Amino acid sequence: MRAYSRVYYRQHREWLLAAQRVYDAAHREVILARKRARRAAARKSRTISGHRTDSAHRRYLLTQEAAQLAALTKMQAAVEAAK
Repeated sequence: MRAYSRVYYRQHREWLLAAQRVYDAAHREVILARKRARRAAARKSRTISGHRTDSAHRRYLLTQEAAQLAALTKMQAAVEAAK
């Protein structure tokens, strides 16, 4: 077995730490991209139905078309009531 010098071990350790920093930065970007995607989805669902989370969408099977139809019928009822 070959004996390595302290310099070799120090350089190897520095290389490993640098590689770990690169990996951590890339991993952080992936995590942030996933968070941004979840926030965008939540923001879109709130604009469609007014619900904060998607649990109402899953529970009541709300879709954009259903929300639009509900809003349209609500507005028609308001217009009829105003006449």
